[in-house]
Amino acid sequence: MALIACWFAAFATCVGYRKRMHRLIVRDKLSDLSQMHWRVFEERVAQAFRFRGYVVERAGRADADDGLDLILHKHSMTTLVQCRHWKHRNVAVRDVREMHNLMKYHHASAVKIVACGDYTEDAWKFVTGKPFELIYGETLLAMLSDAQLPIDASVVPFRAPSSPPPMHHRARTAMHT
Repeated sequence: MALIACWFAAFATCVGYRKRMHRLIVRDKLSDLSQMHWRVFEERVAQAFRFRGYVVERAGRADADDGLDLILHKHSMTTLVQCRHWKHRNVAVRDVREMHNLMKYHHASAVKIVACGDYTEDAWKFVTGKPFELIYGETLLAMLSDAQLPIDASVVPFRAPSSPPPMHHRARTAMHT
């Protein structure tokens, strides 16, 4: 019985360690994201949406922040994207309502808000039943990693070499023998 209890305790400790390590890795990667320049962050997000098959259009002027960063087109639907690259605060319901008004103004189908941080409780409640997607934390990291975009621009992701192209064989004729 003591041996079973020891095995169970070892297993529980291992699971707890893995969860703690996962949280630390996520925290470090999100910290790296929040340290990059906001324009680089927006370009990474745009690349991730391109990877998912969207046609990405930059909204507004490059030096203006009118609340709308990207416009996505896919399957004749328009989706508005706002990137919130804030280091020390959550996205408030006021910002989400602003995107709701922009969605109506632009006659868009949906809205996606991408943030390094989290959202307030009121923001989460506001989007219930609306065509909104609030992307943050692990979801953001998964979105960038699926597109094989490293967090650090100086790191080049490893890509296995593709298989060589198939060789085209000509049929042997009497001349080639």
